[in-house]
Amino acid sequence: MGLGSIFASKEDGARPGDTLAGPGSNPNMFVMLGRDVETVGESSGVAGVGLGTGYTPEFQPRKLKLLPRRKPVKAEDEVNAGPAGHLTGDGGDDASPDMSEAEANNKISGDVKKFFANPDIDESEDYFVSLPSEHHPRLVEEMVSKAVTSEEINGKLVAGAFSRAVEKKLCCISAFEEGFLLVAELLDYVVVDIPDAIQTMATMMKGAGLDKDEERRTRIAQKSIESEKLLELLV
Repeated sequence: MGLGSIFASKEDGARPGDTLAGPGSNPNMFVMLGRDVETVGESSGVAGVGLGTGYTPEFQPRKLKLLPRRKPVKAEDEVNAGPAGHLTGDGGDDASPDMSEAEANNKISGDVKKFFANPDIDESEDYFVSLPSEHHPRLVEEMVSKAVTSEEINGKLVAGAFSRAVEKKLCCISAFEEGFLLVAELLDYVVVDIPDAIQTMATMMKGAGLDKDEERRTRIAQKSIESEKLLELLV
């Protein structure tokens, strides 16, 4: 069972209790050059002198003037330095700020697969460090959804990875909340087949420190019909 099937169920209008299933064209260079020649003829007072269709002018290439960059380019080793990508509080600099969404999704998919195949809390730090903070909620969502739809032990492993990220300030609390919210909206569909999903969810929220923030934990819990039960497990 994958989380995609849960989304499919929700889009089809399924309710808790249903069984889970999965500008303009580019100018022609030669035409532009011809316009330049006509302009030169007009400005020099020589009008219509041999500038017809049979005239082939000789052009001198213009020299390119390279303007200095506004900011110096960082050395590759600086850009890839791990500690420089750590977050402090609710913000910070990213180690790979130019990573596209597609690249981020591929990295997240690979990291999550690697984590569940061979869990390593120390290695999980790099999942956050090497990923731009704007993509952290997606990483959290993938880890949570994978754990909540599998064995409870996976929830404890993810909780350990989240706890380390909080301790090292690798991921801000708002990113954790966003990631959990995306899964909480579908929790009611998960518990139909996996009753322990509520307990697993609570375990991971504690790992991320969300149990200590009443406002955030309440927002997450309210996404589920089982909100009271989830809140009881977080107190």
